Amino acid sequence: MKCVESNYDFKKRVAYFSEDLQQRYLLKAINDENGLKKVAIIMMNPKLQDENFTDPVVDHTVEFLKAQIKETISEVNIVNLFPFREDHLNQLDDYFLGKNMREFESIRQNLHMIKRVVKEMDYIILAWGSLRDQFSEMHYLNSIRDIHHLFRVFQKEQNCFVFSLQGVSDGINSDGQPFHPREGALAGIRRVRMMHMENGKLILRINSI
Repeated sequence: MKCVESNYDFKKRVAYFSEDLQQRYLLKAINDENGLKKVAIIMMNPKLQDENFTDPVVDHTVEFLKAQIKETISEVNIVNLFPFREDHLNQLDDYFLGKNMREFESIRQNLHMIKRVVKEMDYIILAWGSLRDQFSEMHYLNSIRDIHHLFRVFQKEQNCFVFSLQGVSDGINSDGQPFHPREGALAGIRRVRMMHMENGKLILRINSI
């Protein structure tokens, strides 16, 4: 695993990549080393951005959370259901074809990184969005199920939140999944009141505003 550090816009960022830079397992934005709270955001997968961490969605989301969470944030950690740096996830279907996704070293590394992050977080923002690009529903649901298991193991279900969007009353989208920041203008964060697996899918109940 390759660690890359950068000072972007006078802010320190640390990322963990595969040796060939094709997978990103973690992007850590350091806000205040003396801050009180650590935040994780779980998204779908990294985009094909360069190594200077200039993804505008990430930048906007980090700044938004700093304004929403009243306690000083020490760091924001961005992890993903899938570590692959792809703009179109359906390109990965051929890669996984006829294979058990969990047999891939990159998937095991990714889950290990999520495990390390989740157990230390004060706030965990679920933000992976809907299944898209005709990507395998089985791989998508399996990854969500693995992450939900970690929430239970580390008793973090009460630390989970979702983004609310402007003009949308619910904290989840029409597919019952948490919103990705790309899906609309962010309005706030809302606590997940309850979550459980039902017929292989994660069911979320969100606190009302």
